[in-house]
Amino acid sequence: RTAAAWRAIATRFPQVRGLGAWGDRSHKARKSCHNAGHAIDVMTTKVDEHEAIVAWALANRAKYGITLIISRRRKWSAAGKWKARPYLGTSPHTDHVHLSIDCAG
Repeated sequence: RTAAAWRAIATRFPQVRGLGAWGDRSHKARKSCHNAGHAIDVMTTKVDEHEAIVAWALANRAKYGITLIISRRRKWSAAGKWKARPYLGTSPHTDHVHLSIDCAG
């Protein structure tokens, strides 16, 4: 479903040029959904685009198997009842929206 979500995002948000899926060196050094192709990073620094992508992801989470959303120091997940919670990871995710797909880690 990662590929299907990728295509849907590219269609819905054509102005967003950067879509990444596979983990870089820092991802490979730890457990990450990126390492198995189960995560997408939608690259944008624009707040309105972050908000639109998050809204789309929340509305389409069941269809695409979205299990985690991280954006602008916030995260959403089933464990958090899909409400915005603080994200305290090392990357504030201000330059991209992270989507985990069919992945718990």
